[in-house]
Amino acid sequence: MTSPSPGVDPRDPADTVRPSPADHPTSLDSRWLQRRRRHVRAGRGADAVPDRSDVVVVGAGIAGLLTAWQLRQTGRSVAVVEAGAVAGRTTGHSTAKVSALHGTIYQRLAAAKGGDAASAYATAQQWAVVALRDLVGSLQLECGFTEAVSYSCATTPDGVAVVEDEVRAAAAAGLPVSLVRGTELDEVFDLDVTACGLGGQAHLDPVAFCDGLAAALRERGTEVIEHVRVHDATEDERGCEVTLHDGRVVHADQVVLATHIPTIDPALLAGRSRPERSYVVSGPLAAGARRDGVIRGMYLSVDEGWSLRPADGSARPDLVVGGFGHPMTDDVESSGHVEQLAVWATTRLGLEVHDRWSAFDYVTSDGVPYIGRLSPRARHRFVATGFGKWGFTNAMVAARAITDEIEGAPSDPLFDATRILPTLGADLARTNVKVARRFVADRVRSEPVTDLGPGEGAVVRDGLHHVARARASDGTCHELDATCPHLGCIVQFDRGEQTWNCPCHGSRFAIDGSVLDGPAVEPLAPRGAPSDASTAGER
Repeated sequence: MTSPSPGVDPRDPADTVRPSPADHPTSLDSRWLQRRRRHVRAGRGADAVPDRSDVVVVGAGIAGLLTAWQLRQTGRSVAVVEAGAVAGRTTGHSTAKVSALHGTIYQRLAAAKGGDAASAYATAQQWAVVALRDLVGSLQLECGFTEAVSYSCATTPDGVAVVEDEVRAAAAAGLPVSLVRGTELDEVFDLDVTACGLGGQAHLDPVAFCDGLAAALRERGTEVIEHVRVHDATEDERGCEVTLHDGRVVHADQVVLATHIPTIDPALLAGRSRPERSYVVSGPLAAGARRDGVIRGMYLSVDEGWSLRPADGSARPDLVVGGFGHPMTDDVESSGHVEQLAVWATTRLGLEVHDRWSAFDYVTSDGVPYIGRLSPRARHRFVATGFGKWGFTNAMVAARAITDEIEGAPSDPLFDATRILPTLGADLARTNVKVARRFVADRVRSEPVTDLGPGEGAVVRDGLHHVARARASDGTCHELDATCPHLGCIVQFDRGEQTWNCPCHGSRFAIDGSVLDGPAVEPLAPRGAPSDASTAGER
């Protein structure tokens, strides 16, 4: 969970030198995905899709795979269908902290929902940490699972007061936290913080974890199908029909949508969440740039917005550093923000930046994930979304809750995906005002572009139409309808990552218009083709 550092405004990166497309790869893969790429790993294709399964899980990130694992323990047949590669999107770009300490969540929950809600959240998160540790051990997953102390910390007087409040709130919620003054950060970086500390937490390699779990599922007869996109999932009293993009239909008793934000969204959950972008750099500490010692804890600054964790469990002083986050409604361009983070990590920590990437997640309007039935009228479709950048523990919570609900248990009222009134508030109003402004303003704004160099893109006007025009690094020019097929916002070009991003609800598209991240399920239409800005609430 990240926000700007003092003295630097990531919403105005004009003072930062923007890297050219040649400075970095066009797809900024995480440290974990690059590690996987160094090993040959074949995915499974369309011919592996079964005609029927008891449960179809859509999405093979951490939430989908953990849910499939929990469901198979009940004896049900499960098929996991993934549009890309296992852990290839959100999970593979996460910082993968396994922690029940989530910034300042406990004081916020206690204030908004009461002490019982904060206690329920803490109990669920701490259970998830233990359950994940046990799963790694029982399956002997080689994923660098390393126990560590988790800290929510601050350096400013106001921030320290917030940390002290969080210690009291988290302790009241049942977590064995302590107030810590002086940590290893002071020894290594001369960085004096006051922190809320919680022991027995962990970090890991998220891609290696998911690859190992997918292999374990396959060994036990669960289909994990990659590179097959789900177009729709409908239900009636008999069960569900899952329609793939090539028109094939898979029948199931239940469907679980674990696709970051649901691509089938009758309750408009995307409208009650905001897409938050954050940035990550990693690498070793420069020789002579630190005092003796290495960092072993995981840190999140509640006032300055940076986060860091060891890159792995070894004695090497490699770090993963995050920060400079912002809502996607504010900005879709990544290059200035990630460059600012790299400069901060280099100058303040002495980090040699070897890898840089971005991540994004959805934050619900009341700060609690949506887990359970997809909508009030849904009986066979379930959802897990809105993890608020704490995907590993919330995914484990979702896996158990959805499995229990499919088994006939009542939904958890705190996480219940069909809740509406608790999500209506000032945060939702602010988000929807921003979305409305983007929807209108981006229609009257266009860039006067006559020629584009390699790696450049812009939205230009052609009469009444908005054209998303970009030139790939190989010189190929792409011209697409700039209307996002989800709910009709105008996409914007992210020069740093060479993608078209929707600032309203977070859909992302490759430079050729193909879908990278939902909630959109259709690509950007070629110029001149009809655009299908379908309303997801009708499905």
